[in-house]
Amino acid sequence: MTAPWLRLYCRVFSRRNFGRRPFAGRKVVIRRMPGVRVKEGESFENAMKRFKKQCEKAGILSEIRKREHYEKPSVKRKKKALAAKKRALKKARKGMM
Repeated sequence: MTAPWLRLYCRVFSRRNFGRRPFAGRKVVIRRMPGVRVKEGESFENAMKRFKKQCEKAGILSEIRKREHYEKPSVKRKKKALAAKKRALKKARKGMM
């Protein structure tokens, strides 16, 4: 059994929209779980290294950290606004150089 934060095949169905357009206005992410097949004569360390690289690329660890604790919608909005502000400042600094 997989943990809830590891279920990467996530689809959001709403009873209200079911039948019409179930994903209307929603971001749907369907990703494959990282997996590694050990090649003939390959060491376990190399296979583990490839697996870790795939996990890092898929963003699994950052997703786990993000979902570790519940975050209120107001806090999410504040973080999102702060990140946008930082991006804008960075863009403005790049433009000045």
